[in-house]
Amino acid sequence: MPTSKSRLSYPDCESFLDTALEDEKGARIPFITEGQAHQFRVRLNYFRTLCREDNAKVYPERDAPLHGRCVYDPLQFTILPDSEGEWWVYARQNKINPADVERLSEVEE
Repeated sequence: MPTSKSRLSYPDCESFLDTALEDEKGARIPFITEGQAHQFRVRLNYFRTLCREDNAKVYPERDAPLHGRCVYDPLQFTILPDSEGEWWVYARQNKINPADVERLSEVEE
């Protein structure tokens, strides 16, 4: 069965992503098998694609902040196992602490 092109088919993804955005670090969700975790990550990425496509239509001006972009773009998805055999899909905020960044011009000669 092909992947649905309707955002209404992804309420689980939207809920998970909203939760991840609300937390300063992100969120995670467990799955019984690695395959289920991978399938969910595929659905998350496709939902984000649909969001970008919808925003390109809603905000047709190319300089609009959300034209072709999605509010969920700052999230990075990874899959990790735990010691009990479950698989977790993580949605982490792509944020860095500016205090951790070193300018190369200041540290290299």
